[in-house]
Amino acid sequence: MSTTESAPAGATRDDEGFSLIEIVVSMFLIAFLAMAFAPVLVQSMKTSVRNTTIATGTQLLNRELDRLRATPAFCDAVTAFGAATVAPTTDARGVAFQPTRQVGGCPANYPGVVRVTISVSTAGVASTALTARTLFYVDAATEPTS
Repeated sequence: MSTTESAPAGATRDDEGFSLIEIVVSMFLIAFLAMAFAPVLVQSMKTSVRNTTIATGTQLLNRELDRLRATPAFCDAVTAFGAATVAPTTDARGVAFQPTRQVGGCPANYPGVVRVTISVSTAGVASTALTARTLFYVDAATEPTS
């Protein structure tokens, strides 16, 4: 046999390359796989948004706790801390966060503790995103005058 054998009678040599049907079938399979992964991508985006919201809220909560720690250890100062309004903060995504402070009553005896609750909620959402409750040590009701 020679290397340049001819095709058998009735057979054509048009099997080189891809046919239009093969290309359409492969595009259908790729589209089907993409549709199968779409819910995973959507869920991962939702999880990413939720994690970003929690991280930003945690940063704001820690900022407010740092401000509480910087407050003098007197009940009047802690009460003033709780009465002060906190401006809302907007992150890079445009989501507004509103920290709120709640201070419990002053103790009957000193030294004592005051219950403080700090919450961070997102604008437009009824539920609170994050809450921290702590006890703040106070030496006296008011700062002594010298």
